[in-house]
Amino acid sequence: MKNLVVYYSKTGHTRNAAEKVIASLNCDKDEITYDAASKAVTASRNPANYDRVIVCCPIHAFNLPQPVALYLTINKDKIKSYSLLVTCRLGGLKSCVANATRILGKKPLASLKINANAIPAGKYDVRPIIQSS
Repeated sequence: MKNLVVYYSKTGHTRNAAEKVIASLNCDKDEITYDAASKAVTASRNPANYDRVIVCCPIHAFNLPQPVALYLTINKDKIKSYSLLVTCRLGGLKSCVANATRILGKKPLASLKINANAIPAGKYDVRPIIQSS
């Protein structure tokens, strides 16, 4: 299975978690960048070229961040299957899964919430995402 890890990170926590998945799967990566002024997202890889897209993002107000929701909306016809990894200090995985499912019209193969406090120490496990391929 050919995987692409797509991530959005402001503080670096989500980037660290995404890098752990990328290293474990030895797969391609793509960072979502966002221009708030124009409300435009950019990413360099075409998700249609992959069997699964692993979306990694922080949780904002118990939802997907706007740049990630926009990325999914733009690419919904190109994403064959996906998994969702979110980072946060509280909850919100269930609402993020519901949000992504609504946008893409399908449920993720796997979903995982990592507590952002565990990331600097490396005390978290990404196997549920890796093993879902």
